[in-house]
Amino acid sequence: MKFLITGAGLVGCHVAQKLLEVGDEPVLFEMAPRVDYVESLVAPNKVRLVIGDILDLADLIRVIEGEGVDYVVHTAFMLTAASKERPHAGIAVNVSGTSNVLEAARLAGIKRVVFCSSSSVYTRASIKDIGRPYSEDMMFKSVSQRPTTIYAATKLACEYLGLVYNDRYGLDFVALRIAGIFGAFKGPKGSGGLNTVLIREIIDAGLSQKVITLSRPPGWPSPREFVYAKDVADAIVTCCYAGELDTKVYNIGMGKFYDFPDVVRIANKVFPGSKIKIGVDTNNEPSPDDEGWYYKLFQPFDISLAEKELGFSPQYDMDRALADFGHWRRINSEQEK
Repeated sequence: MKFLITGAGLVGCHVAQKLLEVGDEPVLFEMAPRVDYVESLVAPNKVRLVIGDILDLADLIRVIEGEGVDYVVHTAFMLTAASKERPHAGIAVNVSGTSNVLEAARLAGIKRVVFCSSSSVYTRASIKDIGRPYSEDMMFKSVSQRPTTIYAATKLACEYLGLVYNDRYGLDFVALRIAGIFGAFKGPKGSGGLNTVLIREIIDAGLSQKVITLSRPPGWPSPREFVYAKDVADAIVTCCYAGELDTKVYNIGMGKFYDFPDVVRIANKVFPGSKIKIGVDTNNEPSPDDEGWYYKLFQPFDISLAEKELGFSPQYDMDRALADFGHWRRINSEQEK
């Protein structure tokens, strides 16, 4: 089978590599690809890298039909910080781009579109006294608990658009609400998203075998739900090949919380000679303007639907994820500019 993957970033590259491992053909569709970054994760000369723009519907259709694509995995999106700085561009790329992906897939008769959504859609649906893990169909007030950032609002909007395409036009659409993803990715400092940056700092401190004191970063104000990039890739590929799916929206995470001190303690256990100390917490209270960036979840994900309907369960808890990511860091010299 042949897969079109929009976006050649952290998720796109890990999905491409997973597809190669199971014998499928990934095509990475990216407007400005960095070949050296892609090849740090994906076997060179085994993946098609096509330059294109999701804002160009005709180009999307041309590539899908020309490559003989069976499935589409949609990862291309402007992230939180970029969307905040350039809201109009963020809405255009995220919503109009997704609309183009859906329309191109509909016209081309694609078997299934898998959309990479985000835990940020729960930004204000964080009812403190809910008393149980967050389920996909958890109730929230559509006005007072609406998403607080361009990124989160566009993720939720795209879920709704995809579900309407599913209901009205018969396009098989599935959304995966991905927790705080982190994992190996070569690139300049900041590559791989906020969660990768946060976890990588801890790993590098552990690998250094020096006494290093780390304080809670501002971007980590409370326990968080994480997921390792390899598990996300596995979830996406599993989702593509799953049979008829009832729910269409699934939580993808570790199914448990990790706070900053938890991950530091795990790093000290996983990496021999690690000597990370935990500094005193500074004021990490987010300002109202930053609420969507520093959002809190009061319960971890309920991942039982993904386990039941997709046959997916995470293979990487934090211990195993840090060990695997640390191994990659040891053998890959990352060029940070």
